[in-house]
Amino acid sequence: MVEHIVDASEPRGRVEIQVGAGHRRRWSNEVKGRIVAESYAPGAVVSEVARRHCISPQHLFVWRKAARAGMLSLPADGTPCSFRW
Repeated sequence: MVEHIVDASEPRGRVEIQVGAGHRRRWSNEVKGRIVAESYAPGAVVSEVARRHCISPQHLFVWRKAARAGMLSLPADGTPCSFRW
């Protein structure tokens, strides 16, 4: 027995397709450092910090690893990043 039938005659929502090369954002080391510092704040959740800045948690973990390896410096004052996309 079919309980749900889709009516294909009704218009659907708009779908946007982007063609061509996507634009990559360029993050300065200062901004990266502030975002990483924010992720190390007491009570911070990495996925929430990443979501706030429109990056994947995996991306933020790579930046955190770079900071631990000394390849990315964190701000001395510890102020969180207020920059958001």
